[in-house]
Amino acid sequence: MQAFRIKFLIEELLEYCEAVGFEVQINKDAWGQVDIQQIRGEVRSVIRQEDAFDSLVDLCYVALGTAYLHRFPFNEGWDRVQAANMQKIRA
Repeated sequence: MQAFRIKFLIEELLEYCEAVGFEVQINKDAWGQVDIQQIRGEVRSVIRQEDAFDSLVDLCYVALGTAYLHRFPFNEGWDRVQAANMQKIRA
């Protein structure tokens, strides 16, 4: 199950990268560790807004589904992370 969910999350993230003009090359080393070899992008004045938004929503949907399958208390976790992030001072 985890391998399927990981591939699904990566697929949605890569769709977002493409929509905003970035190409990401992902490789695995000899121990199976993921290594992002290259991130190439171009500054776009106009991104593919609809595709970018769709891929972000899909990414959230898959992440929430994965949390559900793990029986994680997502709402409680979200609240804790939100509270911690709001305590940070922006540079």
